[in-house]
Amino acid sequence: MTGAIEPPVAARRMSRADIDLLRAALLDGDAAISAFRAWRPTLDLATLPYGHQRLLPLLQRNMTRLGIEDPYIERFRGIRRYFWVRNLRSMALARSLFEALNQGTVPFIVLKGAALIAGYLDDRSLRPMDDIDILVRDEHVPEAVAILAARGLFPALSDERQLPQEQTRRFLRNERVRSILAGWQFVGHEQNIDLHWRALHLDRRPEADARFWRDSRTVDFDGLPVPVLDPAHHLLHLCAHAAQDRSGSSMQQWAADATTIIRGSPDLSWDRVVEEARARHVSRIVGNSLAFLVAELDLAIAPATIRRLLSAGDWSERAEARLRALGAETMPPASRTLLAFQDYRRGAGGNLLDRRAISAAPAFLKAWTGVASSISLGVIALHAMLGHPRWLRTLAGRDRFRAVPDRGRLPGVGETIDLVGLPAREAALVAGWGLPEAAGRWTVATEATTAWRVDAADGDLDLLVDGDPFLVGDKPHLDVEIWANDRLVETLLFRPGETSPLPARIRVKRRAGRGGILFLTFLLRGSRSPIELGLWEDQRTLGLHLRQLALARSGTLPSLDRDCLPKIGVRLDFASTSADATPFVTGWGLAEPTGRWTVGSEAVLAWDVGGDERNLFLHCAGDAFLSAAAPQQVVEIWANDRKMAEWKFGSGRSSPLPARVPLALAGDKPILFLTFRVRQPRSPAELGLSDDTRALGLHVRSLAIVAEPGATI
Repeated sequence: MTGAIEPPVAARRMSRADIDLLRAALLDGDAAISAFRAWRPTLDLATLPYGHQRLLPLLQRNMTRLGIEDPYIERFRGIRRYFWVRNLRSMALARSLFEALNQGTVPFIVLKGAALIAGYLDDRSLRPMDDIDILVRDEHVPEAVAILAARGLFPALSDERQLPQEQTRRFLRNERVRSILAGWQFVGHEQNIDLHWRALHLDRRPEADARFWRDSRTVDFDGLPVPVLDPAHHLLHLCAHAAQDRSGSSMQQWAADATTIIRGSPDLSWDRVVEEARARHVSRIVGNSLAFLVAELDLAIAPATIRRLLSAGDWSERAEARLRALGAETMPPASRTLLAFQDYRRGAGGNLLDRRAISAAPAFLKAWTGVASSISLGVIALHAMLGHPRWLRTLAGRDRFRAVPDRGRLPGVGETIDLVGLPAREAALVAGWGLPEAAGRWTVATEATTAWRVDAADGDLDLLVDGDPFLVGDKPHLDVEIWANDRLVETLLFRPGETSPLPARIRVKRRAGRGGILFLTFLLRGSRSPIELGLWEDQRTLGLHLRQLALARSGTLPSLDRDCLPKIGVRLDFASTSADATPFVTGWGLAEPTGRWTVGSEAVLAWDVGGDERNLFLHCAGDAFLSAAAPQQVVEIWANDRKMAEWKFGSGRSSPLPARVPLALAGDKPILFLTFRVRQPRSPAELGLSDDTRALGLHVRSLAIVAEPGATI
């Protein structure tokens, strides 16, 4: 029994114009001409989607071959020439990279666009390449990262500050990252490489790619022999990739690529396609994709092959294919949980993919909820069903049931979790956190939990939180409860048009935890996903976007790495996006073209003064946030708990900045903490000036600490 054929996820995102363009570019005779005439009235070069632009070389060649005269055909020829030049540059980069991998004895397989150009297309303009995709084995990832770094290619999130190779290797070897992802993007100057350690996101098991490696074949890539996937594996890769890829341009490209492989591979083994799809539990996804190619692009695929694919797989695989085809806009929470279950089986669950779904459920639920035993699942389920009531958590607990992480890998009191870019303390992010992004991390569930190493001598603690809420569109509010080992310590309220409570310093009363571990949890009430708000195709339930978390003894500041702090005589440019984040301890906004704002009532900056006992001098340039509704502002400058100056700003009054402030006897400690205390920070949203809810005080352009009063920086 095959059941109904659901369209593949990529086809569901295609409009009729998308399909007409594919047919015009790939079919022959009257069918292609008719599709072109249907698509042509929709053409607007000013708003042409990038996915359509990538298909224009194929369209131009086909319409020219069929003798179609249209004023746009010549313009399409120019676009095709542009892609030809860009592909030549990409191929030169790819060839030098492949040679470097060969010299470094790093086995690799070329994937996607570069493999298609090398193995199937004589004309290099027909398949635009936005990046070069390569697959390496697990054990060769460190060597591949080193080779990329030597060529100026670094992880996409760190291209502005270029992490040391060792940090990059450590991140990419992280168990959580490797189980969630199949690869990572590396970028350089006009260069883009996707480094994969798994060929398929839908099969991330340790031995998933063994047959891909065994059956790979060699083709000529611009005079260099390179390995590519067997045609059956290549086709499988395209169908599976389209089912999980959220990139708009790939939604049209997969069908054109699949057509190229099917037409250009007389030795393509359909039995192998069926066998491999079954082994990877993507039979339904591949079957629906092939059915779409038959129905829309007239490809000659035996009906028996599609029937064999559609009849394979258990209920969970069939449900997964159906849900992926439907999309997430109207998907209820239970359906999203099922997709999370399948994703777990395909990655972290390892051998659970080959077991019956019902037998894999307990392991998934334990991992998903982060509990130590199956017995506590009932309590956690009750929490969720009742809407996470405070009384139940206080009475029955939640953190007491968590699996205890390795204490030695957790940050301790006085340390900071930097959530910007790659080098976060992954072991501390227990549950509910998104993957790294350039500006911070999102909470992506109802709860987001961190774990810290604490001792009895630590006493009361302060949690320092810096970030922003997801508060847009029809999302009217966000309430964030902060729990410490099942004890509510604070509730942060976020409302449109009101000043954000972040950054915040939150008192955490000392309470014993299991094994000396403190679980700090953000419980988010009112969090929503962008896709359900109609904003963009992101299914994650977003709550807070955090840049930094720190835990310190009450009234103190976290310890810092002095090597990352500016020294005496150094001028710190606050507008620089490449500046190390370490000096900006708390209370600072992100770099803007003209500087950084203090956010909240207190902003702290750290400087390495090396215990210099000379009198130091602060040089500061900037302005205060003033408006008709908030015409005055007072900012106090403190250095290591000593008040050094008070700046008064007012409309019509001469600004005290730029200023030189003596920091008498403030340099008697290795690190100088400069604190800007803002009397009345106000947000533009509160004053009706903009949607910015940050409580702004001082806008600093540059700052320096010198040892001579008249020194110029």
